[in-house]
Amino acid sequence: MARAVKMEGSDQIVYVSSGEGATSEGEFFEALNWAAREKLPMLFVIQNNGYAISVPQATQTASEIHRIADGFNMPSLKLDGTLFQSLYHILPPVISRIRQGGGPALVEAHVVRLDPHSSSDDQKKYHQPEELAAIVVEDPIRRAEDYLLKEGLLDAARVEEMRARIKAEVDQAADEADAHPVPGGSNLLAHIYAQDGASAPPSPPN
Repeated sequence: MARAVKMEGSDQIVYVSSGEGATSEGEFFEALNWAAREKLPMLFVIQNNGYAISVPQATQTASEIHRIADGFNMPSLKLDGTLFQSLYHILPPVISRIRQGGGPALVEAHVVRLDPHSSSDDQKKYHQPEELAAIVVEDPIRRAEDYLLKEGLLDAARVEEMRARIKAEVDQAADEADAHPVPGGSNLLAHIYAQDGASAPPSPPN
């Protein structure tokens, strides 16, 4: 996609997001190499919550994530991904540089995972109670809310009104989805294989 954007001369960028666990996969290194080599308009954002499911980063990755980009001559940043204000000021120049043909960049954003990785994961098995309590305090929505209240840009009544409106919107969307019939399997392979593609030419005679 990024190669196509570059060939078209567009100022669009391709956004790639993953957790720090995915950076141990070979595809990650291949993507960094291609992007840096061809100066592709790509922004790699690694959401680092310290755990790949239940595996801590210290036992999975030998390097800090943002330093991996150095090996591909790619600029990188390490920042607090739970603080919207800093992201709002730091990221626009990075994105502008990519749009102007400066090549890819990597951002390692330290974040928190508020809930277990999946329904089969119990993070109480590898997090101490005090760690789980600290995670809640770092909730980025809570931090943004506290900042807006402190600066007088919102008041408590407005926050509650927004919460109620958003919850109602989400509940309505969930009800509408639940009202649809369960999908059948008749069109399971639709749009996967060409229906009227060109046939292979016949083999030449021996």
